[in-house]
This record gives sequence, structure tokens and C-alpha cells, in this order.
Amino acid sequence: MFGNGILAKGAMEQFRMVNGGEQEHVQKTPLELAVQENRENMVRLLVERGADLTQNGDELIFAAIKCQNYSTLSYLVEAGVRLEENQRSIYHLFSFLEGQKNPELLTIVDRLQIDFKRYGGEPLRTAVWGGDRMLAEYLIQNGADIDYHKPDEMFPYASTPVIEAARQNDFHMVRWLVGQGADITIPDKYGDRPYTLAVQNKNQEMAAYLRNLEPEDWHNEENRAQQLAAYKMPTEMVEYLKTGPLRLEFPEQDEVQWAELYSYMDVLEVTWKREKLLSVMAQMDNYPDYLLLWNPKDKRLWYLDVEHEEFHALATWEDFIADPGKYLNGMIIGWECGS
Repeated sequence: MFGNGILAKGAMEQFRMVNGGEQEHVQKTPLELAVQENRENMVRLLVERGADLTQNGDELIFAAIKCQNYSTLSYLVEAGVRLEENQRSIYHLFSFLEGQKNPELLTIVDRLQIDFKRYGGEPLRTAVWGGDRMLAEYLIQNGADIDYHKPDEMFPYASTPVIEAARQNDFHMVRWLVGQGADITIPDKYGDRPYTLAVQNKNQEMAAYLRNLEPEDWHNEENRAQQLAAYKMPTEMVEYLKTGPLRLEFPEQDEVQWAELYSYMDVLEVTWKREKLLSVMAQMDNYPDYLLLWNPKDKRLWYLDVEHEEFHALATWEDFIADPGKYLNGMIIGWECGS
């Protein structure tokens, strides 16, 4: 209760005004306030007196979860409170569930009758990214798409859950997802897949595990040469990527002092606005959102600022490898080839 009978009476008066439409400027119903303030007795009283359970169902459920009052949550769901049937609501539900690690919550979620085949992929990817195994297991068991890879604001590169597990260097999650049937061959928008991310993270154990699961042709040098022939890399570039050194250091520079190139076998095929390119840089100091790309059309290296979607020519391979620090730092300040 709200402390005494006077407060309860006042809440009921407010309830009548809101549900009766007399005071539409009131933003929250008494039922919402009671749930937010964790007043379970008042919640039950308002429901028994006829509070509209179809109004702001999302907020009622989210508030009960936030307060960790599972008794109130269970009561509201049993009384008929439901989420809106859309991706946004289901995603927000699981954002409130993340990290709570209480199986009791999931038995209540069962009663919401959510279509996880339709809406479960997005929260699954987020749960995996956050390392929440309990939620990931629940979502997969209830039909969420284990290979979901539609882009959204948080994951604009159209990654799968197993890609995000590899990106977070979570080998246990990667192995578990593979055991559940995750497809490790699906790349994201910029060509990364679990194996290439393991390489970037220098996780040799994970990289070896994933390499053994990938198609054998992907790691056969003769087949790889056939696949990459269309990109017309100069002989000097091919030999360098085969023999190294792949780590480039230039401590005298201000913005970028090192970068690491992919080995010849690990360069990524990328399509950018219908242009087929090769991504040749695995990592760069301070600026993770830049790609160094080989363009077969003009036989030059280009760079892509992923965040701002700016794509510019940078240098020939010969010029770049002679002074990589100059060009990578120039890339950060917006150089174009010839400038």
C-alpha cells in the first residue's frame, strides 16, 4: 500500500481520471506509478478495481523487472498484461533481462507467448555480445535464429551472434554456439568472420579451432591464388603478404604508430557499393573503424572510413609499403592519392 488509506484513495481518484479520460495530461497511470514504486499491494488493488491492462503494457513489465519484483511481474502477466508484438519491445525486454541471471524470470517470460522465431534473433546477438549464456540458451531453445544477421544501430555490419562472440574473444561462447549449429562461414558486411576475428585478436587456439571447421579450400594456397587472381595484386604485394613482416611500426608518427596487415591467406574479400575489393589490414593503432582496401580497377590501395562512409584512393602498393606511417597517418587526416 502507499503508506495509508488517504494515499490509496488519492491513487484511486487519479486512476479514475486517467482511465476515464478526464485528465489526459497525466503522463503515467496510477498502475504504472505503483509498479515503478514497487508497491505490490497497490498494484493488486488497482487491477482488482479495473485498471486498464492494455495501456502501456511494455512499461509495466519493464518497470517490474527493473525493480526485481518478480511476484508483481508474475501477477501482471497472469492478469493479462502483454508486450506489444514488435521487434523493439522484445529487444527492450531482453535488455532489461540481461545480467539478471534468474531462471525464475524466464518462466514468467514463457507466459508472454513471444514469437521467438520472428523476434528472437536480435536479442540473441546482443546476449551473446554481452556474454549472457543463460539468455542465449533460452532464446535458442525457444526458436531464435542462431545465424541472425540483419543490421541495426548496435550492429550495423550485419554480424551473426557467433561473429560477435569471436569479436569479444569469447572462445567458450564460440564453441557453444558452434555446438548449437551456428554457421561460421557467414561474413559480416566487411568480410569478417569468426576465424578472421580470432586472427585479429591473436587467439591462436580459437583461430586453429575455427580454421579446422572452415572449408578446406579456403586454406589451400593454390585454391586461394585462384580465388584472388581477379584482384590483380602486384607480385611484390603478394610476396610481401606471404613473407612479412606483417606488423608495421612507425613510432615517430603522431596519430598512428603501428598497423598489422593480413597474411596473403587471410585477406578479406569485401564488396563496397558494388565494388569488389580486398581488405588487407587486420588492425591499426587507435583507429579501428578504417579499412585499407586493394582496388583491382586502378591497382591502388584505397581507404574506407566506415563510420562516415568515406572512400578515397590512398597510394600504390609500392609507395605505401615504402612509407606506411606517412600514408596511414595521412589517411586519418583525410588524404587522397595525389594530394
